[in-house]
Amino acid sequence: MAASSPEFKAGLERIGEYAEFEKFERGLIETGMDPKKAKLEAIKVYAEKAKAGKAVLVEEAREAKQAGRRAPVVCRDESESAGTALKADFAGKTADEVEAIRWVADNMEISDVTPSDCPSAAAWGLLMNCRRDTTAKTSFWNSLWPKILPARSQMGAEPDRDDYDGKLQVDTIERIRKMAEAKMEVVA
Repeated sequence: MAASSPEFKAGLERIGEYAEFEKFERGLIETGMDPKKAKLEAIKVYAEKAKAGKAVLVEEAREAKQAGRRAPVVCRDESESAGTALKADFAGKTADEVEAIRWVADNMEISDVTPSDCPSAAAWGLLMNCRRDTTAKTSFWNSLWPKILPARSQMGAEPDRDDYDGKLQVDTIERIRKMAEAKMEVVA
């Protein structure tokens, strides 16, 4: 669990320790410690408590699943996030690759997305993988997303060669590049 991750905070909040974590961190800063070093020190001190809180959240999610209730995604690491989706969520659902990729792009940063919102199990798996692995997320934006963009022939009638300067494609590429950079800044 990454110390600055939402799961770290959620774990501490679940057991009522997040305010104490922040207070401890502020106290270290007030003694003159560099803020980054203070955060790292506070994380070290509270890591076990965050892990215990996360375990409570995971157990609650498992209990909800056993009771047939849907629990929100509380964990993004591979071993535990797989347990948050039910096979029944995807019964009869299929989506072609383009639809799945588009859906993942639309929902990458939406926190309250559930498996029932998803068009297919493959799309859910891709979304979960992108959320827990920054390399997968980068690959998604740099490799998969550009592949579903329409070719010029799919965008309507081909322009006259005398008038065509490629501006539409250049604008589209620039827009995608900016989106990818923005996503990378969020991750960093």
